[in-house]
Amino acid sequence: MSIATRRRALRAARWCALLSMPLLLGATNIQCPGSNVTSQGFTQINRNGFGYVENLIDMNDYPWGLQYFKPDGSKVGHIYCSTGNGIDDQVLYELGLLGLPFPPLRPGEVRRYRPDISSTTWQSVLDIRNYEQGPLFETTGFRSLTVYKPKGGPNYIYAGSMSQDPSLWRSATGEPGSWEKVWSYGDRGSIRAMAVHNRVLYFGVLPGGEIGDGSPSQVWAHDGTESWQIIDDGFGDPANAGVWTMASFNDHLYVSVANILRGFEVWKMEGNDRNPPQRVIEGGGGWRGNFAAATSYVFKDHIYFGTQILGGINTSGDGTILRGADLVRLDTNDNLEVVIGPDSISGLNSGFDKPQNAYIWSMVEYRGQLFVGTWDQTSIIQYAIDEFPESIEQLLTFLSTDFEIPGANLGGKAIENFQGGVKRRPTFISGQLGIGGDLYRSHDGITWHTVFTDGLGDPYNYGARNMLAVDDDLYIGMANIYEGFEIWQRDADLDDAEE
Repeated sequence: MSIATRRRALRAARWCALLSMPLLLGATNIQCPGSNVTSQGFTQINRNGFGYVENLIDMNDYPWGLQYFKPDGSKVGHIYCSTGNGIDDQVLYELGLLGLPFPPLRPGEVRRYRPDISSTTWQSVLDIRNYEQGPLFETTGFRSLTVYKPKGGPNYIYAGSMSQDPSLWRSATGEPGSWEKVWSYGDRGSIRAMAVHNRVLYFGVLPGGEIGDGSPSQVWAHDGTESWQIIDDGFGDPANAGVWTMASFNDHLYVSVANILRGFEVWKMEGNDRNPPQRVIEGGGGWRGNFAAATSYVFKDHIYFGTQILGGINTSGDGTILRGADLVRLDTNDNLEVVIGPDSISGLNSGFDKPQNAYIWSMVEYRGQLFVGTWDQTSIIQYAIDEFPESIEQLLTFLSTDFEIPGANLGGKAIENFQGGVKRRPTFISGQLGIGGDLYRSHDGITWHTVFTDGLGDPYNYGARNMLAVDDDLYIGMANIYEGFEIWQRDADLDDAEE
């Protein structure tokens, strides 16, 4: 049986399991303990995709949210993770490659880490199966998590969904059965971004879904009791088709919107409706192929924006077909600097000098340094070969001639490795390209050090989708559409961590 046939069989098995065993996962509240995997000073603290059965049915591909939450009056807090489910199957269905009569929509959930039970246990606290009837679930993931304490109210953990009716959910305790839906949009879309600013929770809606349906971006506000719309017209430009990230900085709320025509924009607003919003970044931060800022983060006296190339392919007509993402920042006077990219202050070109790093996907401050994670699109090469082995020679020729990957000798040896179906161990091409999501760190945004460039030893860990720092611990959620996402913890000093 070919690899492609096995993948199709696995999908069929997943779908049959979803149809025939809906109660199985409902009873699987706690992920089974398992042995920990270590790599490069990090320890994996979950089983891939929250366990074999869970991942088989749900396809937990992305750790979309990572958040620490401690309820009022509690002595103990937990790390919470929200999921994005069946990402590859949703894409393949839209392309007509699955042969299914309806889309394989798998339900999203929120879990919390329970090291008091075992070092790999994650307890389910919000499962859409308890609120929606399958198999055609409306909610296929929780796009964002944040903590917000309304004036005069308790501390809550909030979750924003991707759904046929995107909603805000919250809980004051984080316990199973305690979650309530406090707002819903009423049409298909996604709540990708949330931020607290001046004691109000702001969130963005992407009408139509992830990339959007062409509708202008929207910004909403929530005070714990009521929700109201702030922006409904893409800041005056219908091409501003989705809010991808937002953060509070320098007494303003900074909102980044995707624009596939002219490059992403950033607008700042006071949040009290007294003064109109001001645009502080336009044209993708200097290159219009940066269609979105996938992440933002405030570090010291700057706000950073990590860009994203749509689908990893430069369709702008400006530059090479494969181009890395950029990292830019604003100071308190809104002066723009390119941190990673052309003419950068660091001297590093786009993608940290790796054109295959098409997303700057996550950022966090840890022990006085800014950590930046990427999505490495070459991680999908093995996946593409597994699915379409008949196209291997054309693909490798395309990569070698059109992508112009530095140092990649794509010849007979690479073809031999791929045709052998090598998986989860270094190959000729993975060594040449450094396949797998990367992690970098800097104490000032100018001098950068490499933490890892190989997906923590697994080329299928194609990106550091989310990061969280709690006390002396660093948590990284690695997206993996093939084996289920992984969550890793680092609680020891990194090399030169005090630089």
